[in-house]
Amino acid sequence: MTKMTTIYENPHSVCIDKRCDKFITKDKWRTKIIDTSHDVIIEDISSHICTDVILGTFTKSYLKKHPCSDCKKPSKERCHGIGEERPILLKRALERVYPDTTKVITLREILIAFLKEHKTTKFTFKCSECHKKETSKNTVVSSTPCTLQSCDPPCTPVSPPCSSPAELSDSP
Repeated sequence: MTKMTTIYENPHSVCIDKRCDKFITKDKWRTKIIDTSHDVIIEDISSHICTDVILGTFTKSYLKKHPCSDCKKPSKERCHGIGEERPILLKRALERVYPDTTKVITLREILIAFLKEHKTTKFTFKCSECHKKETSKNTVVSSTPCTLQSCDPPCTPVSPPCSSPAELSDSP
């Protein structure tokens, strides 16, 4: 008897697919990347570009249609979930679409892969109170260090967003 495993599909997958289709057809995100490590790409784009992609995909009007997954109040926050934060999803996307960093890849391909990574996660929406409660109670429960080179001390997959000096710097 063969055991079947069911892959979780996020209820917002249709929205993700529509956004990916728009990325494919729009003449945007054409920057080419070559000879750049995954860690450097993650440091450069996970906080700002990837955040903007998520905000643009799951707009305020979209959030109004989806109440907090915990308490059912109006949602305000886009929640990747503990252990499924942006840098982790971006790393998985890069491993899938850019395993050979000596080849050329476009930012568009990376961002599409990043969005698609959300399809099998528990990505959801929460009110600010429930989101704060979730992130504050799960600040450090893993011993797995962050792989980003700029983290000092290294954060963990369940830490609050990275606040390394490099990330906090105003300089480019």
